[in-house]
Amino acid sequence: MAGSIHKKQKQKQRKLRQRRANQQKKLSRAASIQVPEPPAKVARKMEQIEALLKDGNQRGILLLESLSESHPKIAAVAQFQFDIFQQLEDHERTCGAAKRFLKCVPHNPDAMIGYAQASLFCFRASLALIQYRKFLDRWPNHEFANKMREAVKICESESRKRVKVANDTGGLELAFDEGGLEFYARHEESLEQLTANNIPEAIAILEQNIKQQPQFMSSRNNLTICHFYNGNFEDAVSNAREACELSPENRFAEANLIKVEFLTGNPEMAYELADAAMADPPTEQDAFTALGEALSYLGRDEDLLALSQTLKQVIPIDDDKKAELLHYFAFANFRLGDKEKAEQQWNESLAIHSRQPYALANLQDIESNAGHAAWGQPFGKWLPYAFVREMAARCKDDNAPITVALASDNPVIASVIPAMLDRGDPEAREFALNFAIADSTPPMLAALKDFAFSTRGPDAMRHQAMTTLKEKSIIDLGPHRFFSRGNWTEIKLFGFEITSEPDVVEPWRSELLEKGYWAMYIGDLASAETAFQAVLDRDPTCRSARFNLAGVWQRRGQGDEIARSELEVRKIHEEHPDYTFAALSVAIFEAENGEFLHANELIADSMTKQKLHFSEAMMLFSTQVQVALMQDKLEDAESSWNMMCRIAADDDPRVAQLRQRIDMHRLTKTDGKGLIDTMRNWK
Repeated sequence: MAGSIHKKQKQKQRKLRQRRANQQKKLSRAASIQVPEPPAKVARKMEQIEALLKDGNQRGILLLESLSESHPKIAAVAQFQFDIFQQLEDHERTCGAAKRFLKCVPHNPDAMIGYAQASLFCFRASLALIQYRKFLDRWPNHEFANKMREAVKICESESRKRVKVANDTGGLELAFDEGGLEFYARHEESLEQLTANNIPEAIAILEQNIKQQPQFMSSRNNLTICHFYNGNFEDAVSNAREACELSPENRFAEANLIKVEFLTGNPEMAYELADAAMADPPTEQDAFTALGEALSYLGRDEDLLALSQTLKQVIPIDDDKKAELLHYFAFANFRLGDKEKAEQQWNESLAIHSRQPYALANLQDIESNAGHAAWGQPFGKWLPYAFVREMAARCKDDNAPITVALASDNPVIASVIPAMLDRGDPEAREFALNFAIADSTPPMLAALKDFAFSTRGPDAMRHQAMTTLKEKSIIDLGPHRFFSRGNWTEIKLFGFEITSEPDVVEPWRSELLEKGYWAMYIGDLASAETAFQAVLDRDPTCRSARFNLAGVWQRRGQGDEIARSELEVRKIHEEHPDYTFAALSVAIFEAENGEFLHANELIADSMTKQKLHFSEAMMLFSTQVQVALMQDKLEDAESSWNMMCRIAADDDPRVAQLRQRIDMHRLTKTDGKGLIDTMRNWK
């Protein structure tokens, strides 16, 4: 009997435990879904963002970030952001959103799982382990508890390895179960804050860690980076030097010092340290990759290729590091002229890590023919975030130029401008160009001169630098040797301003002239003639109407109209020698008659004007091309055509027509190879 009662009690206890477990699961599920609905206005914005992203519009990401900044305490916004970044496989931003979500709903198991999982995807195993353990302590019977226990095993194994390595070689003096896990998790949290650009928060954590473990080199190395990005240049350098003194065998600290010396205005010291590092390259993957990064900042292309020959000595090396290194090697190969090898290595980098951003961006630049490749580091890694924030605050609006005061206040920033012009990404190069032009001190003008006469960067940006140098009387009008469309050519600079401001004329005249211009453009010569004649009926002296009416006769070419057209244009030029269109037309007539001296004098007179309308400038360059071809001066024709391209719209038919004339002329002067090259250009 007693046994039967005991058995019933045990069954009752089992049922009670099962009931409690089921209740716990229900509570867990309830907690998982208890995220308050956002306000209606916020919900509408979330719907708008979702629609934009569904259509592939990246503006949705900007709006999502803005929404999160505006409503940091609304859990639904953080959860929405987490879901979006998770779908995009943007692990770092997923982690940031997960942390915000957990902060909003600290008792939500989904939020805790999300942050743990995101930390693990960002290779922060110790942070993930602590979160998984917290989850299991709070919800031991959750429906996902067994999966979380498996995750704990994985994270604990990896965390123990990392803490052991830190104790063996990194200067850490804490065993895993005696504070080592918690310390290393704080270290990973500092990396999380650094990656998210929360620099002050990262500095606070790192200083706490260094106070506790002064010999732990990773904290010191990361503190150097944080001080630099916070604009504390002296602290960055002194901390980097102290790290090398405390641990001379730490090759990562050595590479870190090379980079920070260069970026804070001590290039000679950086070059000296780089020489020493290359004499005995590191073989540990983090230090090896850090040296590759430092050499890319310095533009040491040959050293990067030499480093690539020792890659096999780095064992083991993970995929992220290998993909990054392949990018640096491709960067060096491209700059040294082996573009085929560079593209191969960038593609290899992407094959290893499909989201390697720098490799992808360089390949996209090559595909678009933008002219910025190759670059090693993005704009955000060249300059302190504090400086960028200051610049944004001091500019009145997004289009305002960088002020001279801002340039002169930052001599350290100015010291890296030449490097950014030489090997910066599009954003960095544009910033450097505007910075140098606004500053216009002798060092910045020297940097502009080096850039203008180099092969780096887009033709248009180098031409802008050259024009600035002419305006500052550093160089004359030329001709100058200029790298354009992949080849060296001779160009002359124009000493005039190009404007699109229309002439101020009576409305009736403007309306009739515009009607005539459009009719000529579409080939309706009869309507064009009617419009121009209507102007002359009211004002027989209107030179624009006279000139364009002569153009109608020339195009139609009936009877003696071509001769009549030339006679009228010459008469207009005689009466109005300052009228650019007539002067340039006469230049073509003279060239056709073999009077090249007079033709070039007329062209030169037009170039002495201080200001030309866009249409006048287009005719000037067109005339230069045509006259140069008549004189068999192909390089001069190419130069003028290039200048026309810089002011013309992409679809302007005049550009294509003159390109074909140049290519046809070249055909008569080249062999079969020239024919093949020309046909490629036509494609």
